[in-house]
Amino acid sequence: MIIFQKIFFITLLSFLVFSVFGQKITEPQTIYLSDPPVTKFDHWTVSSDKYRDLFGDDKDFREPDQSACIPLGGIISHHNLLGPLLARYFNWLSEKRKNIKHIVIIGPDHYSRSQKGINIGTGNFHWNGKTVLNDYIVSNDWIRKLHLEIDGFPFYEEHSITTFIPFISRYFPTARVTPVIIRHDCPLRLLKELSSHISRYLTGYSEQAFILVSIDFCHNLSRDETDKRDKINRGIIVSLPHRFSCQLTCDSKRSFYVLANSLKEYEKKVHVLFHTDNEVYLGKHQENITSYFFSAVYCDVNK
Repeated sequence: MIIFQKIFFITLLSFLVFSVFGQKITEPQTIYLSDPPVTKFDHWTVSSDKYRDLFGDDKDFREPDQSACIPLGGIISHHNLLGPLLARYFNWLSEKRKNIKHIVIIGPDHYSRSQKGINIGTGNFHWNGKTVLNDYIVSNDWIRKLHLEIDGFPFYEEHSITTFIPFISRYFPTARVTPVIIRHDCPLRLLKELSSHISRYLTGYSEQAFILVSIDFCHNLSRDETDKRDKINRGIIVSLPHRFSCQLTCDSKRSFYVLANSLKEYEKKVHVLFHTDNEVYLGKHQENITSYFFSAVYCDVNK
């Protein structure tokens, strides 16, 4: 009799899980990242101190006085070249938002592996002996609502996501992640649906969540053209329009659109913390220039 009761209970539990999430939630797979030398990562962290004074590129910016106005989202580069700047950004964020428990990472699908335009990962990430866990309850919920399929393959070697794992592990060791990659031709309808789900999620969890958008800007341009387009880029970043902006020059306009739409209901102010490009950063002439913006979106979470 006890055996039949156990079988009935397990069957009932499986049915309930399937009903709620549209599929069984199994133990998420783990993506093992290649381990760069620890000394290099430590060097990045130490080197970040020399950029401390540079974080405040927008000299006219003043942090909002309201205690309820917090950095709820941000845009940063996914190029390992900028290791010290990434370390500085995450260190800065950990000082501003000590309570972050969930980081939604949104970036481009560089290799167009996502079959439906958007792919939401459910796997954990392992790096240097540590594991960054997936918030697979949220991840599975969004997958179900967007009618996507679970496919971990596109996240292997997708640097728009994996670049940040060592920094999250170091500065937010207890935080979970939901990685999202977006193909360049993803339908606008799907972007609006994703934004809507993120926005509703933030309504209840804004004190614990952060939306990290992974974008690099001008690519393979001359000095003059980069400077010209980055003036436009800065204006769009600061205004954060929730309409799709074709004027933005970057590798994922759709990721930017999702950030802007997810936060459109908030009173907000965007701080450009740092802006550079590979020519300025390396101090060497470059035939093809890539530019980078590091920013934070302050939102009043009480409104």
